[in-house]
Amino acid sequence: MVITLDLLHIIIINYNFIDELIEFLAVVAICHNSRLDVNEEAGRRAVCHTLQAIVTYSQDCIRDKQDLTLPLVFFAKHLEKVPDGQNNTEFEEWGNLWEDLDAGFGAMANSEGAIVDFCEAALGSQLWKVKAQAGRAIATLCQRRGEDLQDARRHSLLNLLIGSLSGRTWDGKEDLLHALAALMKYPKCIEGTEIEFHLIEAMLKECKKENAIYKRHALRAVGDVMASLSTDYFDKLFEILNEIFNKDDSDFESGDKDNGEKYNNKYLMLETCYETLSKSWPKMQSTQEKYCEDIVGGCVQRLRGSTRQVQVAVMSSLCSIADKSKSLLRDGDHGQVTRLNESFITALDLALSITKHTKLRKEALNLLQILQNVYKG
Repeated sequence: MVITLDLLHIIIINYNFIDELIEFLAVVAICHNSRLDVNEEAGRRAVCHTLQAIVTYSQDCIRDKQDLTLPLVFFAKHLEKVPDGQNNTEFEEWGNLWEDLDAGFGAMANSEGAIVDFCEAALGSQLWKVKAQAGRAIATLCQRRGEDLQDARRHSLLNLLIGSLSGRTWDGKEDLLHALAALMKYPKCIEGTEIEFHLIEAMLKECKKENAIYKRHALRAVGDVMASLSTDYFDKLFEILNEIFNKDDSDFESGDKDNGEKYNNKYLMLETCYETLSKSWPKMQSTQEKYCEDIVGGCVQRLRGSTRQVQVAVMSSLCSIADKSKSLLRDGDHGQVTRLNESFITALDLALSITKHTKLRKEALNLLQILQNVYKG
């Protein structure tokens, strides 16, 4: 049967208990019950309007059933926004409904377990869009709860998300990567465990996928995760970055073999790689010593003839490398430090010579200030 607003109202009349009603609404809202032929938007909006009516006319009932209603509405408000804006109204309706339920901003904390359970169930869906929506919901949950998210729930979500990464690339899969990065912003309970190792292995595997857009999402996410960890995984990431740095133009994926698209793919990928390099630069001095000359020298070469966006990303990387390598620059091997400083000076000269490139000059001045602070102390 097709779920429409009128039919839903008829069904509601036949429900004697609010628990059963809300459970039914959850099925319609996430559309992953194979027994229902759901007209997706009409069904979801009917659910939203029904819950709005319950909030308006029976607030006590909603409050008594928060463990059912809050997870449903929290999940539903993370539906994917259509680029042309066709579902903006629905998006706003779910957002407004959540604000009505979470007026005191304590709802998420009180229903954290129920929300996690709901998202975990959605991750088990056979529909990619439902998995992706769960990823977006988990990312928001982590941002809002921060380090207060219970360790056991963080572990459980990580394991499920890691498992969901296996297999082919599908539309929206990048939302799982961003959920993992959000979960790992507070990694204290994960560091040094097997989950950490499996997570890095799984994310690095995703960084090797062919789809250029997805690959960039994977690189950003793994950079965020590595920035939060004390364990040094830079060797494994550098293998992937270096392969991209050394690619010929013809090696960059182009969906229709159009030269313009290939050009964009190349420089967008390079920009992402340098952003990832900034975030993931190792904390261990021994690893810094191993890679710093090749990477800094490569950055200087990349400044010549790249797009403005790539040049800014390169200079930002040099800032991060210099800032995180202060001990090396102060106390490292004299010959190596001298060569690094020569490369930094060359980069500054190149960047500051482009007078009309404001962002690049700003990054160059940041690098100059970092180097001044290094040698002041």
